[in-house]
Amino acid sequence: MIKRLIAFLTVTLALISCENKPYDPVESLPESSGEIGEVVVVMEKAYWTSSLMNVLNDKFAKEVQSLPQPEPLMTLKLVTNKGFSGNMMNHHSVLIVEIGGLKEGSQAFFGKPQANVWSKGQLVYKLKAPDLQSATELLEVHGDQLFDYFQDHYQNKIKNEIAANKSTSINEELGLTMGVNIDVPNSFTLVSNYNDLIWIKQQRMKYVDGQDHEIQLGILAYTYPYTDSLAFDMEHIVARRDSMTKKYIPGMIEGSYMVTEQQYGLENKETHANGYFVSETRGVWKMHKAIMGGPFMSLTIYDDKNQRIVCLEGYVHAPHFRKMPYIRELEAILYSFSFPSE
Repeated sequence: MIKRLIAFLTVTLALISCENKPYDPVESLPESSGEIGEVVVVMEKAYWTSSLMNVLNDKFAKEVQSLPQPEPLMTLKLVTNKGFSGNMMNHHSVLIVEIGGLKEGSQAFFGKPQANVWSKGQLVYKLKAPDLQSATELLEVHGDQLFDYFQDHYQNKIKNEIAANKSTSINEELGLTMGVNIDVPNSFTLVSNYNDLIWIKQQRMKYVDGQDHEIQLGILAYTYPYTDSLAFDMEHIVARRDSMTKKYIPGMIEGSYMVTEQQYGLENKETHANGYFVSETRGVWKMHKAIMGGPFMSLTIYDDKNQRIVCLEGYVHAPHFRKMPYIRELEAILYSFSFPSE
């Protein structure tokens, strides 16, 4: 009798607990899908080769110069209204273009951004216009801003995924040795701690065309005293980088080491992140005396409180695949930096 009473009370309390918890419709949605840096564009086929599409490509799909092979900034996946169904609706980034059907005299406009419409972690924008010309003109003016919205969206998505699965041990190693913290996924392992440089990497396999192909993502961290503003000069950054990689990042062949590939265009920009001045450099690396290479990006951070330069670099080796999705992962990791004293 007592056992039955206890069981009855347990079930009753569980039901009461469920009733008190507010219903969240988002929880019933599937997780959003799609590759990093990808946007689904829902638009009738008649506009796929139009002036509007030209502007979309110009704003979203420019070729990235600092890569071994040309790749677009973002990949646009075109689909018609009829074809926008099933898994396509679960994509993390969706732009819906609707032309026509508005009252006479109406102007083109962007609707308010909508989150979690058909999947969790999804962002949907709608562009509505009375005709093709007004849609094109609107995108010409606000296309860069729209690009930034989508880019920030999936970067935040990556950051949240990384923060939920970050490596405590590597973060502690970085904090103790370099006085810097970054959110590193627990799939990364420590290769070496040389006291003046830390090297960590992740190795994963991707099955394509009947074979497993290795993909390597690496991160380097090192610091040195700040003396003057030449620290942010690109030539100085590359020279410092090459001296560290020659010393600490060897190749598989004796006498080989990582170095910056000069024949590809280096890109550099100055920005502020997390309250600090940052010089961001992107380019291509190679192995001296060996056939191996890929893209890299580095952050040269001015830690004014400690009068030092903190360098964080990420590199990719993925010879069989597009590189931008992996660079974007590293970008999210590197820009999560903070200093333990904060």
